[in-house]
Amino acid sequence: MSTPTVLAQGPPSPAGSAAGVAIGVILNQRIYAGVLENGKLSGELTVFPATPLPEDADDDMSLVEMHTEAIVEAICDSV
Repeated sequence: MSTPTVLAQGPPSPAGSAAGVAIGVILNQRIYAGVLENGKLSGELTVFPATPLPEDADDDMSLVEMHTEAIVEAICDSV
């Protein structure tokens, strides 16, 4: 899986603290979204569509067939 794109980031951490919270989203064959703390997934990873991947990745057309507006809406719903 590739490095997530940070769409939103929390307020800066207090001085001397390494803590950081962000929302990461990856758009690949599926939309993957989750909360990152200190660069690591914290909590549940949201996947859209939630159906299993087909055995042949070339058969997976779920996002390709969606209109851009529907993909943006799915990303917003995921975060």
